[in-house]
Amino acid sequence: MLEAKIYRLKKERPQAINLLKELRSRSPFNTQVASALAETCILAGQYSEALSISQDLLKDNGSSAFYEYLKGRSELGLKWYCKSKISFAEALR
Repeated sequence: MLEAKIYRLKKERPQAINLLKELRSRSPFNTQVASALAETCILAGQYSEALSISQDLLKDNGSSAFYEYLKGRSELGLKWYCKSKISFAEALR
Protein backbone atom coordinates (compact mmCIF):
# COMPACT_ATOMS: atom_id res chain seq x y z
CA MET A 1 0.00 0.00 0.00
CA LEU A 2 2.79 2.40 0.86
CA GLU A 3 4.52 1.80 -2.45
CA ALA A 4 1.27 2.48 -4.31
CA LYS A 5 0.80 5.69 -2.31
CA ILE A 6 4.29 6.82 -3.28
CA TYR A 7 3.54 6.16 -6.95
CA ARG A 8 0.30 8.12 -6.61
CA LEU A 9 2.05 11.07 -4.99
CA LYS A 10 4.66 11.05 -7.75
CA LYS A 11 1.75 11.11 -10.23
CA GLU A 12 2.79 7.75 -11.64
CA ARG A 13 -0.79 6.57 -11.54
CA PRO A 14 -0.57 3.61 -13.96
CA GLN A 15 2.08 1.98 -11.74
CA ALA A 16 -0.02 2.66 -8.65
CA ILE A 17 -3.12 1.20 -10.29
CA ASN A 18 -1.27 -1.94 -11.40
CA LEU A 19 0.14 -2.44 -7.92
CA LEU A 20 -3.24 -1.90 -6.24
CA LYS A 21 -4.95 -4.28 -8.68
CA GLU A 22 -2.39 -6.93 -7.80
CA LEU A 23 -2.96 -6.32 -4.08
CA ARG A 24 -6.71 -6.49 -4.58
CA SER A 25 -6.47 -9.80 -6.41
CA ARG A 26 -4.53 -11.22 -3.43
CA SER A 27 -6.97 -9.89 -0.84
CA PRO A 28 -10.28 -9.07 -2.53
CA PHE A 29 -12.08 -8.23 0.72
CA ASN A 30 -9.59 -5.61 1.90
CA THR A 31 -11.56 -2.37 1.81
CA GLN A 32 -8.49 -0.17 2.22
CA VAL A 33 -6.96 -1.54 -0.97
CA ALA A 34 -10.24 -1.20 -2.85
CA SER A 35 -10.75 2.37 -1.65
CA ALA A 36 -7.20 3.35 -2.59
CA LEU A 37 -7.69 1.76 -6.02
CA ALA A 38 -10.94 3.66 -6.56
CA GLU A 39 -9.34 6.97 -5.55
CA THR A 40 -6.35 6.36 -7.81
CA CYS A 41 -8.63 5.47 -10.73
CA ILE A 42 -10.51 8.73 -10.21
CA LEU A 43 -7.25 10.67 -10.23
CA ALA A 44 -6.22 8.85 -13.42
CA GLY A 45 -9.53 9.63 -15.12
CA GLN A 46 -10.70 6.01 -15.11
CA TYR A 47 -14.13 6.88 -13.80
CA SER A 48 -15.96 3.75 -14.98
CA GLU A 49 -13.56 1.49 -13.14
CA ALA A 50 -13.74 3.66 -10.02
CA LEU A 51 -17.53 3.55 -10.17
CA SER A 52 -17.50 -0.23 -10.41
CA ILE A 53 -15.19 -0.51 -7.41
CA SER A 54 -17.25 1.90 -5.32
CA GLN A 55 -20.45 0.04 -6.18
CA ASP A 56 -18.78 -3.22 -5.12
CA LEU A 57 -17.73 -1.62 -1.84
CA LEU A 58 -21.28 -0.44 -1.19
CA LYS A 59 -22.76 -3.82 -2.10
CA ASP A 60 -20.33 -5.83 0.01
CA ASN A 61 -20.01 -3.53 3.04
CA GLY A 62 -23.23 -1.59 3.20
CA SER A 63 -23.76 2.12 3.01
CA SER A 64 -20.85 4.31 4.03
CA ALA A 65 -20.33 8.03 3.60
CA PHE A 66 -16.87 7.48 2.11
CA TYR A 67 -18.03 4.84 -0.36
CA GLU A 68 -20.95 7.05 -1.44
CA TYR A 69 -18.49 9.92 -1.83
CA LEU A 70 -16.26 7.79 -4.08
CA LYS A 71 -19.31 6.78 -6.09
CA GLY A 72 -20.37 10.42 -6.42
CA ARG A 73 -16.89 11.50 -7.58
CA SER A 74 -16.88 8.70 -10.16
CA GLU A 75 -20.31 9.70 -11.45
CA LEU A 76 -19.24 13.34 -11.55
CA GLY A 77 -16.25 12.37 -13.69
CA LEU A 78 -18.60 10.53 -16.05
CA LYS A 79 -20.74 13.70 -16.16
CA TRP A 80 -23.70 11.91 -14.62
CA TYR A 81 -24.64 14.99 -12.63
CA CYS A 82 -28.06 13.87 -11.37
CA LYS A 83 -26.70 10.55 -10.11
CA SER A 84 -23.67 12.19 -8.52
CA LYS A 85 -25.90 14.65 -6.68
CA ILE A 86 -27.90 11.74 -5.26
CA SER A 87 -24.70 9.95 -4.19
CA PHE A 88 -23.33 13.06 -2.50
CA ALA A 89 -26.65 13.59 -0.70
CA GLU A 90 -26.55 9.98 0.45
CA ALA A 91 -22.99 10.51 1.71
CA LEU A 92 -24.13 13.51 3.74
CA ARG A 93 -26.98 11.55 5.26
